[in-house]
Amino acid sequence: MTFNPKSDITDNEILYRVVRPFNLFWKKKFNKLSTAAFKDRNGLSVDRDGERSENAVIDDFNRRRFEGALISAIAGDCKAINTYLVPKPNNWKYHAEILDSRSKIILSNEKCEKLVGLFKVVCTDISK
Repeated sequence: MTFNPKSDITDNEILYRVVRPFNLFWKKKFNKLSTAAFKDRNGLSVDRDGERSENAVIDDFNRRRFEGALISAIAGDCKAINTYLVPKPNNWKYHAEILDSRSKIILSNEKCEKLVGLFKVVCTDISK
């Protein structure tokens, strides 16, 4: 199957996000991400796996000169907490956004807290 960047995001897709600077978004005391890692007034940017391996995703972030920690979650888990996933392949075919709902961009504090539990750290420094 060939990846279609405009297609709906399926439940089994992996979503990736770069968090930078990582030390500002990591709660050492609780050994977990901060909810602030999921706040963005423009929509929470993520990359869809787009049938790429995790190593290929990391390579693509490196080619685009991203720095920071790479985190990931399963799209279906994000949908299960009632977030709204939108493909946004403008300048990058794998780009997507996680929104609070069809009509609200910024994620609620409750949804951010749930995303903390869903997203796992893939690597703490994608540039290495």
